[in-house]
Amino acid sequence: MIRWAAFVLVGLIGSVALAQRAGGGSRGGGAPPGGRSGGSSAEEQQRAVNAKQWADDIERVRAQAPPPPLPTIRFPTENEKLLARLRMAEDPKKELAQYLEKLWKDAKDAPARKVALDGFWRDAEKPKWARASIEDYYRKHADGAELHPPPEPAPLAKPAPVAPPAPPPPSGASAKP
Repeated sequence: MIRWAAFVLVGLIGSVALAQRAGGGSRGGGAPPGGRSGGSSAEEQQRAVNAKQWADDIERVRAQAPPPPLPTIRFPTENEKLLARLRMAEDPKKELAQYLEKLWKDAKDAPARKVALDGFWRDAEKPKWARASIEDYYRKHADGAELHPPPEPAPLAKPAPVAPPAPPPPSGASAKP
């Protein structure tokens, strides 16, 4: 049994090698491996010249292209860190008050304090109560000044004057002749 299996295996290997030599392999033609059949035609030479020219042009343009921009790594600000911590804090309002005290004390003058609290207010979209707390803190410590004054009401547009309706035509003009 082993002899027959070995015989079949040798036969298969030999037939594959013979088929490749005869050109019946995966190349799909009778061309000898690694070379061309006969001389190269003018069309093939022109294709080779065009391919080289295109490759050179592509490499030149690729060399002139600016490098891709480096990725920017954005680290969270102190404001963002605190706002993330507020979600899991045992007493979030107390922690917010401590942070507001720190911001207030770190800023030396009134405009710097307003800028610091305003920047924090802009970052504090969530939780929703944080913005109101920041505004209350600023109002209390800045002698009643508003961090963000309420918007002025929009002036009401006056309605366009309505033209009076046209008078009806005289009764004699509407009669048929």
